[in-house]
Amino acid sequence: MTKEAAYRPVLRNRCVELERSRLLNHILPEFQHGNLLMLTSGPGTGKTFLIHQLLRHRKGKSAYLDLKKLSSDITIFVRQLEYLFAKLWPDVFSDLGSDRTNQSINKLSPKDRVDNLLDQLFISGDQPAVFALDGCDILAERPSWAELVSLLLQRLPSFVSIILASTSPLKFSPLSTFRVQGKMLELTVKELHFDSDEIWQFLSKNIPGLKKEHAQKIEQKVGGWPAGLSLLCCEFREKGEIIFLDSISPENLFDYLQSEVLAGLSQEVMRILCTAALLQPFDYTLLEKFLPVSRERLIEIFSSYSFLLDRMADENDSEGAHFAQLYANFFYGRAEAILGKQAKKKLHKKAASYFQNSGLTDQALVHMIALENWSSAVKLILADHKSWFNKEDYERLLFWADQLPESLLLKHPRLAILQGHAHLYLGNLDEAVKVFSLAHDCARPNSKDWLESGCRLCEVLLLKGRLREGVDLAGKLAERSRFISRYRAEAMMFKAIGLNLLCRFDECDQLWRHISTIANSRFLPLDQTARCYLMAPKVIFYNLERGKFDESEHILDRAISVFHKKDPRKRLGWILLFKGVLKLELHQYSEAVTWFREAVAISSKTNRSVHAGCTAFLSYILAALGHKKEARLWYERAEPLVSRDLTLWAPVLCALVRVHLSEQPEGAVRELKLAWNLACQRNILVPLSLVAYTAFAVHDKVSCGPLAASICSQAADTCRKWNVYHREARILLYLHLLQNEPGKEEKSESFIRAMTLISQKELGFLLTDDKRIDGLALTIQAIKQGIATDYFLELCRVWGGKAYEALVPLFPKSNLDLKEKIAALWAQNCFRSAIPLIEQAIQTVKRKKSVTEFSFMLQQLKAFPPEPLHVRLFGTFSLARGEEKVPDQAWKRLKAKELFKLLCLYPDTSFTHEQLSEIFWPESTTDKARANLWSTVSALRSVIEPELSARTKSSYLQGDSRTYKLQLPADSTIDTILFEEKTHEGFHYKESGDYARALFCFEEAVDLYKSELLPEDLYTAWSAEPRERFGLLFTRVLRGMAAIYFERKDLGECIRLYSKIISLDPWDEASYLVLMQCYVLQGRDLEAIKVFRRCEEILQKELNVAPDQQLRDLLKRILKRRSNIS
Repeated sequence: MTKEAAYRPVLRNRCVELERSRLLNHILPEFQHGNLLMLTSGPGTGKTFLIHQLLRHRKGKSAYLDLKKLSSDITIFVRQLEYLFAKLWPDVFSDLGSDRTNQSINKLSPKDRVDNLLDQLFISGDQPAVFALDGCDILAERPSWAELVSLLLQRLPSFVSIILASTSPLKFSPLSTFRVQGKMLELTVKELHFDSDEIWQFLSKNIPGLKKEHAQKIEQKVGGWPAGLSLLCCEFREKGEIIFLDSISPENLFDYLQSEVLAGLSQEVMRILCTAALLQPFDYTLLEKFLPVSRERLIEIFSSYSFLLDRMADENDSEGAHFAQLYANFFYGRAEAILGKQAKKKLHKKAASYFQNSGLTDQALVHMIALENWSSAVKLILADHKSWFNKEDYERLLFWADQLPESLLLKHPRLAILQGHAHLYLGNLDEAVKVFSLAHDCARPNSKDWLESGCRLCEVLLLKGRLREGVDLAGKLAERSRFISRYRAEAMMFKAIGLNLLCRFDECDQLWRHISTIANSRFLPLDQTARCYLMAPKVIFYNLERGKFDESEHILDRAISVFHKKDPRKRLGWILLFKGVLKLELHQYSEAVTWFREAVAISSKTNRSVHAGCTAFLSYILAALGHKKEARLWYERAEPLVSRDLTLWAPVLCALVRVHLSEQPEGAVRELKLAWNLACQRNILVPLSLVAYTAFAVHDKVSCGPLAASICSQAADTCRKWNVYHREARILLYLHLLQNEPGKEEKSESFIRAMTLISQKELGFLLTDDKRIDGLALTIQAIKQGIATDYFLELCRVWGGKAYEALVPLFPKSNLDLKEKIAALWAQNCFRSAIPLIEQAIQTVKRKKSVTEFSFMLQQLKAFPPEPLHVRLFGTFSLARGEEKVPDQAWKRLKAKELFKLLCLYPDTSFTHEQLSEIFWPESTTDKARANLWSTVSALRSVIEPELSARTKSSYLQGDSRTYKLQLPADSTIDTILFEEKTHEGFHYKESGDYARALFCFEEAVDLYKSELLPEDLYTAWSAEPRERFGLLFTRVLRGMAAIYFERKDLGECIRLYSKIISLDPWDEASYLVLMQCYVLQGRDLEAIKVFRRCEEILQKELNVAPDQQLRDLLKRILKRRSNIS
């Protein structure tokens, strides 16, 4: 017996049969007398098993006939029908086997014989029975048989139930009648496939000891196809181990298909199906071009065998698509035997030419590779590689490159370079090194391919941390490429990066000067992307160590703008990472987080070699800011990627994240030591500094003061050795605070050195922006100790009134020279609280010149322009004049406060006396309202300008005999105006595609909107319209932010924002819909259902309406999927 013949019984006899209770419970109640059950699905879906189980469970007589087991002689078919009729109704057909009857029947045609049977049954029969016909797909090849089956369906009495099973849809007019009458029950492949519970039951019965997780993997691989699951069980019995999780054995699988599928097909159909498999995806128009067959014939064939190629062109990862592809692969493998070798080769040639001319690269390559036409395949890949790179479809390029013989890479270095690029952008650095090395060795020395492959190899070596190799190769390339400026500059750039990482800073200076000259030259044919590409690394690998922050901002802003429009080298993620590191260095943490988020989003799509660094930095800064939950999520993404690390940054950053996240002090100390040792391995300054910053940040929490001091001391020495002044100063400040008790102002060498560096190098941001230290206290301490007093007094302007107030206790104890400087600072910044101190100084100072200067400063203070007003209308109302907040007790009259709020809401509007009287005193007479207005304005003047004399012109309130208007001095702020400005800026950036800046603006707008407008005036008519307007604008801002996060797939942020929107507008059905979709994408179906129920309850209660159809449809899909899973 052949293997093909033996295989079908193997499946049916060696696997324990599964009781299809799910289907039986559905069928039996509805499958009544006179009904038709139609089973339509491909082979191996358990139709025969189900029929036999159904016949066993249904009481009464039954008969089963498999048409595929009968010969093609129609007489045999008719005799089988007569035999089964006699078996089911022996009383009616008792004389059917007699010689006389047989002689008379044999003279009739097959149709008349079946008619005769049905007549007798209709007249004399009344016993209920079930009649089952399996293998009905063979009727498509036997029209005379189909006519008899159609006759049976038309004339069988109502006490007979019928079951038909077929691999393809049947076309009988009686089927339509059954369907119209509601007597037809249909089951397709979707229902016949096992669900999750049935898969587990079947596998656990047939594979003893199988674990649940293995069953789940099998379900993901095979789906619920019964034949596929049976094949796996048989393989397990043969091999005794679970090796089938990767794939089903093709030999066993195709043997099964050979016996189940191919045996029943005609030669014409097999040729057409093989051709369709070779030309996939399936297309009628395409087949017409390659086959001498009409479209009508093609439609007829594929409608009869639709299960074979159904949904071949569907790219969705569904069982239907996999099932069809299974048959396509089967026929593809049989094509040469059925079509013939020459015919197959001719078809491939014709198809390759057709697809190439049609611009369908993938399909053309399939046929070129099948023909082993390697030269044409290489040319096509080289010609079309840009489309794959533009779509970030690097896997596709690698897929086709892997189909070619490896020897082709030796002949075509350009192909190897493309393959290396794909590996680089996917983060496969080891493969990239291998391929770029091969391309570099094979290319002609000094050629373009030689230079490009060498530059890319330098880049990968640096990413891998093989710094010396990268520097040596870059130097060789720069020397050999002196006449090709772009490649020479690029090689010099990589050499400079490597030298920086090796701390050979002196050698970097001249290199970066050369690179800057080339990148900024107007006489070289470089586009903007090439210029930005050459200059951007200078920010991280030169400028940061030199403290050139302004130049760095300019370089990166220009590069981001250029690469957002055009990014052929996939370097945008790189640049965004640099921007985040720059902001981190400048203590601008919220901006750094935004840039790192943008870098993560971009690098995950375009250049995954830098993705490890992006995710590690984002995780680190979130952990440092205390956002532990989100930091842990990003750490889980970053930790597996450390092998793609950016010169050992990623491993150090991951260790620092563990320091912040550790709940146990011992664990945090252990990870801190590990991070320090990793950073010291390569002596790279950025990781060394980050470890020192982290040690200071956590020293109180984990009680590791001595360890933190040791790390900071060594890190400061390293920074001093390489003249990285801003990091040295920052770490020395930390060391000073670690070595001195809080509150004590002791002199220390580290403090003096740090403050001297800050003043000399103008690094004031280290004091003003670092949230870990009290920069103002350290500044005042430096002034007390006489360290660069001029610089630090000037720095006090950053803190404003808080710093001027801190100088008050210092003023009486200071020497005369320092007193004059402090008084000058107060006078220049209109610190009016200093007036008594300066007057006292005038009385006590004896030197005439000093008295004159103090007197002049006093006059300055008294004659200073009005201080700016700072008004907050969102949430709790507040007013500040300059740095001084106006206390609530100062508002003696409520109407004065309300009038001021109204004027602030409309700062550009002049209100007439009549308008204000109508707003605040609508029921008073004209004279009384005017008197009330006058007294209210007087009370308002006394609050905002208490020093103002009566009948003196106000600096803030512009009024005449007819109108009043707010007059704001320069630098005044009203939060409502700022909110509108930030909102409009945010939407402008969003529409232009600059999501990072859009989020900056939106977040600033959200920070301004503390709460709704003036909640204390909730019931005043004049505040209703602006409150509603700003509320709608705030909701629009939240939607804008949510849309950006949704596009980035940041579902956590989307859920937070849409939950906030719904809390503000509980009738917004569109927000409910998106919130449900976010929960569904996270796999949190129960939360999505809760959202729908909340929406339904609110709409029903408040508006007496049902949720929108889209919401209801989404709920149905969720419930249906959950029911399928359960």
